[in-house]
Amino acid sequence: NVSGVSSYEVTNIDKVAPEAPVVSADITAATNGKVYVSAGISESGAKIEYFNGKGWVEYTGSITVTENGTISFRAIDAVGNVSKEVSYDVTNIDDAEPVLTFASDVTAATNGSVNVTAEANETLSSLTYTIAYADGTSVSGAYTGAIEMTKNGTITFTATDVAGNVTTTDYVVSNIDKTAPALVGNITADIATATNGNV
Repeated sequence: NVSGVSSYEVTNIDKVAPEAPVVSADITAATNGKVYVSAGISESGAKIEYFNGKGWVEYTGSITVTENGTISFRAIDAVGNVSKEVSYDVTNIDDAEPVLTFASDVTAATNGSVNVTAEANETLSSLTYTIAYADGTSVSGAYTGAIEMTKNGTITFTATDVAGNVTTTDYVVSNIDKTAPALVGNITADIATATNGNV
């Protein structure tokens, strides 16, 4: 006697790795604040892990990043298949104040004007100035090029970079002298009467 043929279909073997997580950040422009990095995956039942510098830990929500660096992610499905790693580079955190350098065309004593220029070590979103003259007057404006100083004073520059960092720096002009020298005392001659000799 021969029994009927029976079959059993095995369908629970899964050796296919899940797709790598999709990673994004809330801020990609330059910032002096925090960046929050998030990861997601479409496969149901899969989990995401990220490397925290010491080992792989489970991802449970956006990661707060306070300094530039690289975060690696991977996905693990319900049966343990591991995806390819994907990395996200945070490079847009800038919490350093801009640095200004100055130059003037005349540094020695002069009775003319002094032209002062400013230059930053990075891209700025704004650069403004206020001049407080030694005589008590002042003037302000946006820096667009060399500032002509016709009298002594202090130029206060305020620089803001594209990440929002601000620095304020002074430049003092004190070498302008437009005051004529004054003679001290009385001017006399040794002979005040008519003479055919030297005086």
